[in-house]
Amino acid sequence: MNEELNEGIFDAALKKAFCDYTDNLLDSFPDCETLSEKYPLSKKEERFFERIMKEKKYGKPLALVYLSRAAVIFLCFVTLAAAVMLSSPTVRAAVKNVFMQWFEKYTLFTFVQTEPGKDDFQNVEDVKIGYIPEGYELGFEDKLPKAFTYIYYSRDNDPNKDIMIEIIENGVVDTGLDNEYSKLTKTKINGHDAWINYSENNCAGTVILVGTKITVQINAILPKEELVKIAENIR
Repeated sequence: MNEELNEGIFDAALKKAFCDYTDNLLDSFPDCETLSEKYPLSKKEERFFERIMKEKKYGKPLALVYLSRAAVIFLCFVTLAAAVMLSSPTVRAAVKNVFMQWFEKYTLFTFVQTEPGKDDFQNVEDVKIGYIPEGYELGFEDKLPKAFTYIYYSRDNDPNKDIMIEIIENGVVDTGLDNEYSKLTKTKINGHDAWINYSENNCAGTVILVGTKITVQINAILPKEELVKIAENIR
């Protein structure tokens, strides 16, 4: 028992002596400034050690760090430039007011407002439907003033024969159209950019009239010519 205790005390004393020796040795070393003055490094060596220290700090090569910073600065510059440019009505009028994203089975339309022309749709309430095929009757309208209006026309009380017309203020909602079983084409109708998404197999489709402030969307199971005729008579 005494032998084990003596060995423990000896080990503890030895560790303490080693720690004291190490502390004294470190205290005797000159500081960084003294070492730099006594053993100056060349500019090349200073840059080398500085780069190594920075790479240790960031955990990746400095080239990637500087590239990331350059990309951030570039994006900030582009965003600022776009914000300044879009403050001009003339520039905003030239910016495309519909953005499209293509996915595997559908296309997403995002509509934004730009400067309206004199013959463009000005307000949701002012858009007029000038033509509906014979045999259809007005079902109901669902309105949210200054934002959107849904108008339903029905025939023979058959939901499969409904015509739905959506008049929407740009920026309120996005529109997704099937692109798996339908063909999407772009055209012009009464001076407006228009997209016709039509399935010949189902004899059904959608026509979108894009204005600078208002977008009109027509959905129905009808021949394509009838869908286009409804769009042509919207004022």
